[in-house]
This record gives sequence, C-alpha cells and structure tokens, in this order.
Amino acid sequence: MKKYRAIMVFITVLSLIISFSVMLTACGKNNQESNNSYTPDSAGTITISGSTSVQPLSQILADEYNNEKPDIKIDIQAGGSSTGIKNVNAKVTDIGNSSRSLKEEEKAWGLKENIIAIDGIAIVINPDNSVENLSKDDLIKIFTGKISNWKDVGGADREIIVINREDGLGTRVAFEEILGIEGNTRKDAMISNENGVVKATVASKEDAIGYMSLGYVDQSVKTLRIDDIEPSVENIKSGKYPISRPFLMVIKEEVKPEVQAFLSFVLSRRGQKIVEEQGYLSAK
Repeated sequence: MKKYRAIMVFITVLSLIISFSVMLTACGKNNQESNNSYTPDSAGTITISGSTSVQPLSQILADEYNNEKPDIKIDIQAGGSSTGIKNVNAKVTDIGNSSRSLKEEEKAWGLKENIIAIDGIAIVINPDNSVENLSKDDLIKIFTGKISNWKDVGGADREIIVINREDGLGTRVAFEEILGIEGNTRKDAMISNENGVVKATVASKEDAIGYMSLGYVDQSVKTLRIDDIEPSVENIKSGKYPISRPFLMVIKEEVKPEVQAFLSFVLSRRGQKIVEEQGYLSAK
C-alpha cells in the first residue's frame, strides 16, 4: 500500500513538472511572437515628403537624429511643397515638408504647421554679369516681362534669360506671393524643378537670372542685392531683406510617438543649432 502511494505521489509530481514546462514554453513562444511583431514599418519608420528646398535640411537633421536613434528609419522624398501637404493630409506620409505657408483651404484640413527654419530666397545671376543690385520693382518687371534687357537695369545690352520654377513648387509660390505676381510671370521663361538645376543653369548662362534657397548658394553664382539689401541671415533676421519664407514640417492630427520625438528634436536647441549651421535662420 505504501509502495502504491509513493508511485501515485511520483506520478502527480511528474505531471505537475510537465504541465509547468509546457506553460513556460507557451509563454516563451508568445513573448517571441510579441517581440517579432515590432517591425520598422509599424513602429520604427518616419516617412517625409515634399519641398525640394526643405529636403536637404531635413535630411541633415534626420542623419543627426539617427546618431542617437539608429533604430528609427527616416525616409525622405521630394516632390514639391503641395505634394508633401497633400500626402500628409491623405496620411501617405507622416510629415509634409513645405517651403511656403499653408493656404486657408489646407488649414481647414486639420493640418498643423511646425516652422523649423526661416529661409531667404536669393536672386542669382552669372558671376560674369556686372549687375549688383535690383530694386524690388525692377525684379517684378523682369519676371513679368516688362523688362527684358539687362541694359535697362544697368547691365550690358543683352536679353535677359529668366529662369522660373515649376508651377506649384513652394519656392515659386512664396516668390510670386511676396512680389505680388501670381499668375503673371513670363510665359517664355525657362522652367527648373529644383534649386540645383537653377544654380547649374545660371552658372552656365551669362545672361540668366533665377531664384533659389539661400542655403544652396555657392561661388558658382552671384547673389543680387534687392533695394541695396544683401540676402544674408542677419538681414533676414532683422526683416530688412524683403524676400524670405518659412520652412515647415506639416503634420495632421495626432502623430506616432516616434514622429513627435523627431519633431521635438528638430525644434530643440540642438536641432535649431543645426539649422543655423546650415545657413538658415532659427525658428526660435
């Protein structure tokens, strides 16, 4: 009888051990499945699209952020300000880069502007062009076709080659709004879709004039003073330089925690220092 009881106790203990082992295995499997459910696409990716002017700055900010948060993938695409705004409204991307302020109808979509920098729009010509300064009125007349020869603004007797931006791009929208020439620019102007193309075209054509983000300017082109005001960070900050616009990161409603964390970094003291190091005016 004692032997039978001992056997029964052994069987009971063994059953408990086996049951406990099965529970541990199941828990481990569940935990593993839970861990595997964390994927970059669902929790580690931030998608951004929009302005070609804002793209380089946002890429630099993203690269710096990734030094601390290497597990966060930040995918940045261009396409123009209007595209970025539409994409964020349709929730195609998390953030829309824009180099212009939101229109009233876009604000009605429930979008929020985050100003990350202030950029001056530089008027650029070929370094061999002798012109140094234009009045704002002269600039308006050049881009609307009322002035078509450099001799009329103190230059050589040569036809002005106007380079405009693609319709809908943030830089063009801002430029035309500031000058009050929406829809009235020269129809025969050359069209460039990004700052780099404007720079390369002006650098290769002695009689060309275009406009581009101040942050893109280098020695291959010459900037013009407007009403004797240089396009510098100091003059933009003081409000003296008349052609400037905001750089925005646009979001819609509540965003993912990783998106909010990135925006907080961009607007932090460190993020804004990076903005200033790239030749832009801090938004703070």
